Amino acid sequence: MLKLAHRLERDTIARWLKKMIVLPIGERMALIAVTAAFWNARVTFLALLSWGGVAALYQLAGRIARSAR
Repeated sequence: MLKLAHRLERDTIARWLKKMIVLPIGERMALIAVTAAFWNARVTFLALLSWGGVAALYQLAGRIARSAR
């Protein structure tokens, strides 16, 4: 598991995907801008809620995996 984590840190694409999954401010603003431009506020809210849920589960799984060592 640790070898996989180190290999993912070296891979540029995987590192950027991991950063995007946690929904930092830049990606959050991009999500709001794109969904608001093409759809209504309900879709924007649901997109933020669902992506935020995925980000929370991703971070929770990482913390559980790190604490299990």
